[in-house]
Amino acid sequence: NMLNQTGSKTDDYFEFATLHGVTKWSLNRFPLKVFVQSESDAAKVPGYRPEYRQVLVDGFEEWSRALGRNSFVFVDRIELADITCRWTNNPALLRNPAECGETIQYSAPGRPISKAEITMLTQAYFDVWNKTISPNCMHTICVHEIGHALGIRGHSPNFEDIMFVGNNKNDDRRSLTTRDIKTIKHLYRPDVQLSGDKYPTR
Repeated sequence: NMLNQTGSKTDDYFEFATLHGVTKWSLNRFPLKVFVQSESDAAKVPGYRPEYRQVLVDGFEEWSRALGRNSFVFVDRIELADITCRWTNNPALLRNPAECGETIQYSAPGRPISKAEITMLTQAYFDVWNKTISPNCMHTICVHEIGHALGIRGHSPNFEDIMFVGNNKNDDRRSLTTRDIKTIKHLYRPDVQLSGDKYPTR
């Protein structure tokens, strides 16, 4: 199912998603516990908009449907969380602020993911859009980062896919493509084994 160099439309991009190793959550951890920064804390972040919380929740629901299972439950205590989500306006906290989001995924070599941390910028670092990120654009950022948190470490080579690198620069409400969905289903197939992994990934 390899995509060719032009990123033509084939079934999935599993090979690209796992270029740096196969990582995923153990199925017995599902539903994963998600902690979202409190509304009062998020409201203190310059550029934060109340609509961001719902587009984040919608993003988790989209991946849950893709996996065909109840994949997430929201918790109100960070110490209970498998995945934590927060907003910041400080680009220095992200390794590549041009992406407007970053996920750090923790897993020991050959072991399932143990924890993931998602950080999203409230304001574009480069002047490629209006400085404050629109809810539609934030939705794309959230869905993209949740994909990383689930174990898609690489990126799709096809610009139409949510998991294309840096694909959050337009203001359309975008959804997972068939290739995004097939890739996550491929990753979580029982015959797909974890591979050794040395570093937390972003």
